[in-house]
Amino acid sequence: MKLLKFFILLLVGLMNSSFSQAQVAFVMKLNTAIDSALSNNLQLRNDKLYLQYLSHVKKAAISLPNTVFNFEYGQFNSAYQDNRIGLSQNFQSPYTLIKQQQVALSHLKAHQFQIQWKENELKQEVSNTFNTMILLSKKIVIWAYADSLYQLYLDKVLLKKKWGETDKIELTQAQIQKVHTTKELLGLQNKYQAEQLYLSYLLNTNQPILPDTTDWHFKLNEGALVYNTAINPLIKEQGQLVQQSLRRYQLEKAKFSPDFQIGMQSITIQGTGADNQNYDLQTRFNSIQGGVIFPLFFGTQLQNVKAQKISYTMAQHELEIKSKQLSNKYKILVENYNASKYIHQLYSQVLACNQFIIANEELFEKGAISFLDFSLLMSNAIANEIEALDAKFQLNQSIIQLNYFQ
Repeated sequence: MKLLKFFILLLVGLMNSSFSQAQVAFVMKLNTAIDSALSNNLQLRNDKLYLQYLSHVKKAAISLPNTVFNFEYGQFNSAYQDNRIGLSQNFQSPYTLIKQQQVALSHLKAHQFQIQWKENELKQEVSNTFNTMILLSKKIVIWAYADSLYQLYLDKVLLKKKWGETDKIELTQAQIQKVHTTKELLGLQNKYQAEQLYLSYLLNTNQPILPDTTDWHFKLNEGALVYNTAINPLIKEQGQLVQQSLRRYQLEKAKFSPDFQIGMQSITIQGTGADNQNYDLQTRFNSIQGGVIFPLFFGTQLQNVKAQKISYTMAQHELEIKSKQLSNKYKILVENYNASKYIHQLYSQVLACNQFIIANEELFEKGAISFLDFSLLMSNAIANEIEALDAKFQLNQSIIQLNYFQ
């Protein structure tokens, strides 16, 4: 038991040694890591910036065309040089303006729900990475201890060979077991470092992060086992996309409505007017005008209306498809959770790996079993403990998926 504790402490030191010359690894709890990711993740920041962009676009949805100013000078009334100043402004129909704003608003709301879904995905990614890193760290402890034991016994076998007290079979078996455990240990350490880099990427930090291994007890959120379509951000987003398609369809129909134009003019008329009075440049004649603008040819716009109606129908079908897909996926997640929970309960009743190893080690030291028997028992004990850890890992994965599914 003392040997086991020693190698566990040694392993923790080795796992942090790669950062001793660069940066000190920071041990972080899961909730802290999730909060940091939500604040610092670059992709999420970019999505929130796009939300601000859409907010400004919505405000600009109701806009007026540029005002037309014109000036005319010349002999357009008589032989005298007169001038004319005019202003005119076009207006879309109020119905068209309202539909333009509704389209922009539905786009904004859809992106808000998309951000909620991406936040859930980010929380899930951070939780999955934590879960994986803790699993790997626990496997590393097991394989590091096994590797140290096999190294000790390989040294003993080599010493026995020197005195002619062993055969080639025992020596070969000891060498094979040592190579196997070293290979497994190095593979797990490489995977752990890769997950650590990915966690730093999710949190957008250059500082190495180590998960708090005491934080390996994921709890199911209240209501996670009751699927509610109404609160699922992905369904809400698709619902807003349906509304957006409907508003676009209504907008295309609104374009059949006439636009309006108003204007005013101020003109000079030099010479004798119709009232037999003489006028010069000091006198101006003013007028106002109004008009209605409407298309004479409806063929192109009619095709736009038909196309947008099809798009609206497709959006409705997409909502129905996603609803069924998510409902089916949720049922599968619940089944996986129940199965993982049952399997984990079975493994929790099995004797811990280190107790098996210590018992086998004592038998081997007493000469009650051979090295070959000891290797076989060690392999079985390690396999059982790895399976128990995997069962715990799968249960946590099921909980994480259910917690952030809606």
